[in-house]
Amino acid sequence: MSSGPTVALPAPRPARVASVVGFLVVMELASGITQGWISLLLPSFVERYGLTSADANWITASALLSTVVCVPLLSKLGDVYGHQRLLVVAASLVAPGSVIVALAPSFTLLLVGRVLQGAITAFLPLEFAIVRERAGENAGAAHPLVPLDMIRDGAQGLPLLAAFVFGAHLFGSSAPNAVFLGTDPGTVGFGLGLSGTALGGALVVLGAAMFLGTTLAARTTARIGAAGTLITGAVLSAASYLATAVFHHDLVAFLVWQAGLGLGGGLVAATLPTIVVARAPADSVGIASGLYNTARTAAGSVAGAVFAAVMSALVLQMGPKTVAAESAYVAVWVICACLALIVAVLAVFVTRSRESA
Repeated sequence: MSSGPTVALPAPRPARVASVVGFLVVMELASGITQGWISLLLPSFVERYGLTSADANWITASALLSTVVCVPLLSKLGDVYGHQRLLVVAASLVAPGSVIVALAPSFTLLLVGRVLQGAITAFLPLEFAIVRERAGENAGAAHPLVPLDMIRDGAQGLPLLAAFVFGAHLFGSSAPNAVFLGTDPGTVGFGLGLSGTALGGALVVLGAAMFLGTTLAARTTARIGAAGTLITGAVLSAASYLATAVFHHDLVAFLVWQAGLGLGGGLVAATLPTIVVARAPADSVGIASGLYNTARTAAGSVAGAVFAAVMSALVLQMGPKTVAAESAYVAVWVICACLALIVAVLAVFVTRSRESA
């Protein structure tokens, strides 16, 4: 008896991801705007609340310290209860924090708002996990919040250490750079005296160059390998910091060094998380990428506190007002150059451990 022709069943329709990716792009755009405008307004905060240059570091450091708790906690809860749900929770913390920052009548309340805004850095690890489409049954409340075995072995430990050092110089230098750009040279004898649109335009150079670096990272890795890309980016960043320490009195020169820093930072920023995510187990992508973000931002908060101490120690007395001396900014840039060189050294061991794994 003939069974008739066999009819091929259509393959299961893949989940539509275009709308999800589009939504995540909008989330990251909002995240970038929320994080990016702080540096632009740092000189205004200094004037409005009567802060010292050292105090201004805490506007950045308070949010970075918040991420030490928020990112691993929200990322792991996302692995257990759903990443979309925890992304909503993170956004619900950032929104009121942003309102508080916008309307804060005092410096203390401003810092409260910045702490709430720290949850914004949980967006990216949660989005990584959403896009990867992990198997839901592999996650559950039986796994530890932070899988220490994943950190102890070289596969994740070294990349996270490199991320820590990378975040220390990248985030730690952002506040001093912005304050230096806004310092009036006619008053204190150094600085570039930018404000408003001019200051914003100067800060855009770093962001634009970093974006360019991230777009070139994959092509660079294909040509010279991950180690070569990381080392190139780190050495370029170190050279830019040293050049800034020596030649920082001219705006054009300062922007050239910022462009070099952004390009180098972009190469590192695009390569390190790729290594972290590629090595993570399928049911731990959220927490792995969350640990990467936490390592960077925690280092930024530590560096911010250290740089605040440096800028408090090296000061000028301008009548009743105390301001950070030019030597304080130079010290920050030299320290950052040393940190960038440490990233270059770690890059060799990061990629070797990857090949061994």
